[in-house]
Amino acid sequence: MTKSLRSKLNCIIFEVSQTNIYTMNYKCRFHLGAGEHFLHWRIENVKTKEVKFYNPQQFSFTFLGCFLRNQKATARKINNGANKEVCAWIECDSVIVTPLLDLPLEWIVENCTQVCYNPKITPNWQINGVNADSVKFEKLVTFGSKVFLKV
Repeated sequence: MTKSLRSKLNCIIFEVSQTNIYTMNYKCRFHLGAGEHFLHWRIENVKTKEVKFYNPQQFSFTFLGCFLRNQKATARKINNGANKEVCAWIECDSVIVTPLLDLPLEWIVENCTQVCYNPKITPNWQINGVNADSVKFEKLVTFGSKVFLKV
């Protein structure tokens, strides 16, 4: 991404892995735990262990070089009635954080398919009713708490 494009979008770019696109640098998930960061996006740098939280009403994310991850045994327990706990996340090479004021909603979700995860309903990631656990995607985007496959 060029410097002018980066400043034009007013983005914060964490890191773009240029040497090895298979190295997962970030774990991203929607935080449902009680407390200050309830209903925020949690972005963890897996190398440095640095964690940042973002309000989904203020920011949108583009995840590049992604895998949808799921702890199947935990998800099955939740699906069978157990209390929710962390069991799914998105691993990705890089994360672009964009203030929502700078992007029109139509641009974010245009030509997108929603990626769903709710272990109370089904114990795996879903795209159009198909299990998407551990599937690799080049680009996923968010709007609010929702994740979309940008096609």
